Amino acid sequence: MKIKLLSEKNRLEIYETLSIFMATEDIEITFDDIDEGLVIDTEGEINISYLEEGKVKYNLIKREEDLKLDSHFGFKMAVKYSIIKFFEKYFKKEAPWGVLTGIRPVKVVRSLMEEKSEIGTMEYLKEKLLINNENIKLLLEISKIQDEIIRDIKKDSYSLYVNIPFCTGRCSYCSYSTLILEKNGEKVKPYIEALIKEMKILKRSYGYNPTSIYIGGGTPTSLKENDLRRLLTEMGKIFDFKSLQEFTVEAGREDSLTKEKLEILKDNHVSRLSLNPQSFKAETLEKIGRKQDNDNLIKMYNVARDMDFSCINMDLIIGLPGEDLNDFNNTLDVIKKLNPDNLTVHTLAIKKGSKIMQENSMKEEYLEAEKMMQRALEFAKKENYLPYYLYRQKRILGNLENIGFAKKDKICKYNIYMMEEVQDVLGVGMGSASKFLKSNGLIENHRNYLNMRDYLGKLDEIIEEKENLIEKGSRS
Repeated sequence: MKIKLLSEKNRLEIYETLSIFMATEDIEITFDDIDEGLVIDTEGEINISYLEEGKVKYNLIKREEDLKLDSHFGFKMAVKYSIIKFFEKYFKKEAPWGVLTGIRPVKVVRSLMEEKSEIGTMEYLKEKLLINNENIKLLLEISKIQDEIIRDIKKDSYSLYVNIPFCTGRCSYCSYSTLILEKNGEKVKPYIEALIKEMKILKRSYGYNPTSIYIGGGTPTSLKENDLRRLLTEMGKIFDFKSLQEFTVEAGREDSLTKEKLEILKDNHVSRLSLNPQSFKAETLEKIGRKQDNDNLIKMYNVARDMDFSCINMDLIIGLPGEDLNDFNNTLDVIKKLNPDNLTVHTLAIKKGSKIMQENSMKEEYLEAEKMMQRALEFAKKENYLPYYLYRQKRILGNLENIGFAKKDKICKYNIYMMEEVQDVLGVGMGSASKFLKSNGLIENHRNYLNMRDYLGKLDEIIEEKENLIEKGSRS
């Protein structure tokens, strides 16, 4: 569809909102005259028209004085609101998440609850932010569950994220800066030494231990046994593992796992594992380039269970190429038998840099995604999983969401700390992101270099930058 804008103003907000309704279509933005399509003016007032054969067929005007702007609902939100209202009225299309195109809707709810009653918050979410009733209920449930965790966060505290960028293969949906281990094995040892140096100095800057540690990637368990052991042993000298509330390691690909590696993790106080099948359909796994022996994955899961890790998570992705609701139900049947402590359900996001974006239109998967997410919610409730964190991404199928579910008392605290931005998160390693909270409520972000050469070559510069941010955060 062609979209004529009268100015560059609010272009991003306009594009994001139109993508909700036209995710499988090409959106062509122009400043030239058009005979058919949308004309949007956001100068002073918001004027949206739909043209056919050069004539206005539908029109909606919202004047600034009528929009009742406030601290949560600024003019940019009003632009999104008006576009959604236009599509609802004239094209009978709805946006279940309303104007919220950002990734942290629960954070919005927490902010509203500080000012309003629960009923007032619900009314605001529905009337001003245009979120549907089901999602309002879900957000409030998650917010209440998170409140119990967030209340216990100490003022002087942080969590640690360690990035291991190596992996045994690259799935077609992946857009991360990962290195295939087979081709980059010589980089592992210098990378581990760099991680150790970065952690040692930055821990000294804080002066105390993290609340939780999360080692992700990539696939951390793609490291060879000796390399994995050295990393964890040295980390144990820097940090007091016994004082941790939680220690997670992603062991996402079964082709990276051995019993010895699981024993190394267990011996080094790792309490939470993430074993990620994504799907149990062999044809799908082959299609996305994921080398996975489902029988061996289940075997490794049972080995980990026998070792008595306190929490095991499994990730699933809905909307993978060629999958339908029946396929997703078959995957859930396997999940039911395994009964993991956590279940994280991701909706496929078609990201730039991923092979899948270049090769698939994803129109059929778009139509199935909503059914799959509804099924996931039904399954989670029936199997006694609580929704405890939620986030959204750009270019996500069906304008849906990613939801983390947990059995009672098995909530992953790090996921809440990181997603809701309620605690410092210190990221170390290539491409890792750090967030430093300031007393005025603002957040300072820092990201390490996305490639190995710059990360290793400029490590002293990286460390100095983050030392300054830690010191600044502690006194501001």
